Amino acid sequence: MSRKTLTRNELNDWMTQELAKHDDCAGSALKVQYLLQTPDDSGCNWSGDCNLSIGPNIDAQHISPIATAIVAQAQSQFNLTV
Repeated sequence: MSRKTLTRNELNDWMTQELAKHDDCAGSALKVQYLLQTPDDSGCNWSGDCNLSIGPNIDAQHISPIATAIVAQAQSQFNLTV
């Protein structure tokens, strides 16, 4: 599958907007931490190890699976500009 290329800010915005679609996740944010030197086996060029800022209406236990799913979806759809 070919991926759309985004800037780091565009990808961060996309993931945060996806989080915001879940009512309790308002005020939360996801941010990419690492660009990989070589793409992984699937062809993704950034690490799924993202920084998660948790908003006031949800706890880590409940937001973690939502964030994990969003990061996995983003990794299958997007690469970062180098």
